[in-house]
Amino acid sequence: MADRKIVVPVKKDCYGYLEYCELIRPYLDVFGMPYDEVETKELSDRLSGGAALVLLAQTGLVLSDKEAEAVMDAVKDGIGLVCTDGTVLENPAFDEIRTYNDMPSAISGKNIEITGESYITRFHKVGESIELYTPLGFYNHSALCSSTILAKAGDAPLLEVASYNDSKIVLWHSNGWIRTSILGPVH
Repeated sequence: MADRKIVVPVKKDCYGYLEYCELIRPYLDVFGMPYDEVETKELSDRLSGGAALVLLAQTGLVLSDKEAEAVMDAVKDGIGLVCTDGTVLENPAFDEIRTYNDMPSAISGKNIEITGESYITRFHKVGESIELYTPLGFYNHSALCSSTILAKAGDAPLLEVASYNDSKIVLWHSNGWIRTSILGPVH
């Protein structure tokens, strides 16, 4: 039977790793989600054993072509993908699942507006606006192909979902809303 853990590719000596440890890893631990943090150079070998999903949760993570191709091969094989920084998907290996959008690159929103129904947004109503303590700034370079936008910050997508073959894909354009100075982790 294939391994059903979440695979989290990381580069511990690069920008974004401490943010991942502060903002994302606590969710995995508190909710008891089985996961393996894997240095990106070991990603191909780790994914060959299967996984429940790949969680690209390190802001600014740059994957080599081989590493990005390993993730895309996993998605093609039905493994889910969650990404918390759209710039990670800029590697050409992800061209099948993303497109560049025409939104301005720097976005700042004072509210998060719920725009779609999903299990991810089930505790909110479409049209609900969640006021932030301070504006959420992020870069929005790419979007998922054939996606449903579940939430926006300002006029830009913040949360998108899509399907590819048998895989589900979730793209958060920023995880900054988790910071208690902006909104906080549970809303």
